[in-house]
Amino acid sequence: MIMAEKKFNYRYATGDTVYTVNGTRLTIKRRCGNFDTPHYWVEQNGLLYEETQLLSENPNTPTEEELNREEYAIELRRLNHDVEVLAKYSRNLNLLALKGELAMTYGREKEVTEISTILLRRTKPNPLLIGVTGCGKTAIVEELARQLVNERLTTGNPHTPIIYDLSLNSLVSGTRYRGDLEERLQAVMDTVKKNKDIIVFIDEIHSLNSIGDTEGAISVGQILKPSLARGEIRCIGATTIDEYKEYIATDKALTRRFSVVNVSPISGTSRKNCVTNILSEYGRYFSIDTAEVKTETLLNIIDNCIPDTVFPDNVIDIIDETLATAKANKKTEVNDDDMKRTASRQHNIIII
Repeated sequence: MIMAEKKFNYRYATGDTVYTVNGTRLTIKRRCGNFDTPHYWVEQNGLLYEETQLLSENPNTPTEEELNREEYAIELRRLNHDVEVLAKYSRNLNLLALKGELAMTYGREKEVTEISTILLRRTKPNPLLIGVTGCGKTAIVEELARQLVNERLTTGNPHTPIIYDLSLNSLVSGTRYRGDLEERLQAVMDTVKKNKDIIVFIDEIHSLNSIGDTEGAISVGQILKPSLARGEIRCIGATTIDEYKEYIATDKALTRRFSVVNVSPISGTSRKNCVTNILSEYGRYFSIDTAEVKTETLLNIIDNCIPDTVFPDNVIDIIDETLATAKANKKTEVNDDDMKRTASRQHNIIII
């Protein structure tokens, strides 16, 4: 039996975990014994051994953090399989965050904290983000998912909430007959009700009162409202100020189910820090040096040349396209002039 010096925490393992040590395939079987004394069966070459330690001398052996991440990824994929009807029409934001596929969000600590607090409420645990298009409402929810993943990896809490980004367009796509949409949504709601750890995120939630609202049918909103009223599901919604006033504020029954979170554009020092961090993150992603790009230059462009656009969506567009163009042209660095050329091209203006 391969012995080890380093212990790995499989306390929260819910199934087999397979990996390779020194070319030998090992399988950690389900934990047995009491909770406070982790006890595992290790399978090697078809034989079972009673063991709690694994080889750690090999540099290729996963660290405890890596194993914890892999275990959580397995749990999330298993959940996707268990809630297949929900996963079919949505994205598991926790899984995407765990895989590093969600961009970092900066300067939104206040909003994330406010949403987290609302989700813990006994009544109306449903945050509704209201803000202009492009101010970063979806990014705030994705940042919440990132923080939930970090919490799960740090504490090992098996009941850490999991956010699913439900796509109303996917829900509607392919429906042919009256009742198809209602049947799909009801199946989704039934799935969510069975798992109290799931939180549903619905962007452009104002669409609820129009989707499916045809002659002889009921709207999606009418199906959701009873579940929200009884606290059977937790939902995060996002909409713009105008659409909130036109479609949601006029529906008192729907309005009562949500707690409003106002999302204002980032301003002041937070905005400068946000640009710096976005520039750094995109530079790492594209492997392009951005040291010659000044934060002040980007702020000047969006403030004085394209003032009718919304931060941070406007600066992300400029940085993203500039670095993508540099990558396509096999450049290794960019500067202020590159950013100005991109903004000029995007908005059909001349920036000196």
